[in-house]
Amino acid sequence: AKVVGEAARGIGFFILVNTGIDEELMNDSLRLTREIHSDPNVRFPLAFSAESLIGFQRMGMSSAARAFNRLNTGEPKVDHIQSFMVGPDDEERCKRLARPSMAGVWPEGTQAARAFREKSIEYAREMEALSLDVRALLALSAGLDRRTFITPVKECAGLFRYSFYPPVGEAEDPCAGKPGFAHLAGHTDLGSCTLLIVDRPGLEIVKDGEWRAPPLVQGGVYVNC
Repeated sequence: AKVVGEAARGIGFFILVNTGIDEELMNDSLRLTREIHSDPNVRFPLAFSAESLIGFQRMGMSSAARAFNRLNTGEPKVDHIQSFMVGPDDEERCKRLARPSMAGVWPEGTQAARAFREKSIEYAREMEALSLDVRALLALSAGLDRRTFITPVKECAGLFRYSFYPPVGEAEDPCAGKPGFAHLAGHTDLGSCTLLIVDRPGLEIVKDGEWRAPPLVQGGVYVNC
């Protein structure tokens, strides 16, 4: 807890390993994410909106990175990202939270799309359970009762987002390949903490006023708090 506290207060970022999340489930989810975003036969019935906060977000749509940007990095504020936002799959829970149901939202049309739904439900549950452990760890690192950050938001479902960064050339963005280019603009995350799964280089964080790439840890969960 002491090490986590130092990292959280210092740069607001640390990496968890041996989290108990099944690595095969993690890898399958990442693989299926790439497949559904790359296959033109996959259909996305519902587009993401500020009202629903779930569904498919097409590349070029308004995003949190632009809307809530807090860092004056000088980089282009154009995002090249597609994503799929997953909400609670439990109908009763959706009613309690006054959140839209995932019914009619999941991608369709291919076997990969069907498998994506099954894996996503399981994966989201595991990540939500891990988020409770992370909140407890953050509380302990601050010398507080472990339930401090859990009890007030116990029934609040977080946002579970699959992000896909397609290749970008000069036809899509004249800044592609040039210094300062980024698929996703520099930003400050929403919420108390963000849990990230990273399977390839690209993620960067600000430390001592400079953008730096954290080490790529297989099976690691990156926490931004």
